[in-house]
Amino acid sequence: MTRHARTARSTRPRVVTVAAIALAAAAAAVRPAPAAAQSHDAETVRQTYTFLGDRLTVRVDAGVPGTLRLIRGQPGRLEVTARVLRGLPGFGLSDQGGHVLQVTTVGGEHTDYILVVPEAVRVLVRLPDRPVAEVVGARQDAATFRWHTPGG
Repeated sequence: MTRHARTARSTRPRVVTVAAIALAAAAAAVRPAPAAAQSHDAETVRQTYTFLGDRLTVRVDAGVPGTLRLIRGQPGRLEVTARVLRGLPGFGLSDQGGHVLQVTTVGGEHTDYILVVPEAVRVLVRLPDRPVAEVVGARQDAATFRWHTPGG
């Protein structure tokens, strides 16, 4: 179905097809919603680092309870995924004084970290509610750590 419409500026007919109308309607339907309507209760953040070391220290600096799950992955690749309810997770990898992955949380109620570490990497985990670090041996496939708020 085609309609011809004449405009005051041009004497050439303008062709409007059903497909053009449908395309315009679809484009209007997928417009992004306002930021206030997109708020979520949990923020998930992911990062991948190149990691060629054989030892890693993980320091958890969080003021909310949480869980750290460690699993083994590909050689040369360190992956971090974090999620926190009503807050914002953050992390960074430093190589000063050894390889140190610092994870933290701003606000929130509970935080979850998934850490994928290359095989044969020894991991030292420092949790906020423990004075002594936990060790994950190079041959250990997986480990789970839970902590409570400091003093809680």
